[in-house]
Amino acid sequence: MYRNDIITSLAKDYPEDIANALVGNYISALGEYRKEDWMNCSGYIGKFVESARRMIHIKLTGESVPLNKEMNEKFTNKQLNEWENMRSEFPEEYRIIIPRNLYAMYCIRNKRGGVHLNHISPNKMDASLLINSSKWVLSEFFRLSSTKSIEETTDIIESIMNKDICLIWNTGETDRILDPKMSCSKQILCLLYSKNGQNKDDLLKATEYKNPSRFDNLLNDLHRNRFIEYKDSKCILSPLGINEAEKLLK
Repeated sequence: MYRNDIITSLAKDYPEDIANALVGNYISALGEYRKEDWMNCSGYIGKFVESARRMIHIKLTGESVPLNKEMNEKFTNKQLNEWENMRSEFPEEYRIIIPRNLYAMYCIRNKRGGVHLNHISPNKMDASLLINSSKWVLSEFFRLSSTKSIEETTDIIESIMNKDICLIWNTGETDRILDPKMSCSKQILCLLYSKNGQNKDDLLKATEYKNPSRFDNLLNDLHRNRFIEYKDSKCILSPLGINEAEKLLK
């Protein structure tokens, strides 16, 4: 994604710290989504919505609410109606279309909350909807602010709207890393990040590594470099390993 180009375009219409917060929270939410951390993904989307609300407020009132201060109005249907009924010279994108999308995201984030005790959890489908909605909102803000050529603007919007998939896929029997070019050692780190404390046989099955003795050497190398603790066939990801896995999963 063209992060700097997007922020530069947005900063022409909005304070740079708010533009940075919008894009930064989107990127963080996307990283958590790829790691299948639905709770943290939802948390960053909440911050994304708060940044976007400030941008709407700026467009419709000319006033900027700093990120460290709460908005005066709660995000309710009343606020949506107030924005919608503002003077018609303000484009509908800012009065109606973006706000109503943001409100739907806000409701999913706050009223579902990412915590479900029901045996059928909607956390993944909620996160998927929130991520795709945030893509649309970010693309729309950028489209409305961009002074680039049609071709450049379209390319950047397409880079935002590209479909994202989770790197880790559960087949029902085991986990798989959906990047066939990723080295086995890196796959191990990602698999342990998803589910820590797996044993050697689980990881061997997940990676489909053909040489068990060589696989044992890979685990010992990771242990030696302090990425994992490998003892009695059990593998535990270290803080160093967690950091490395998060880089891979972004």
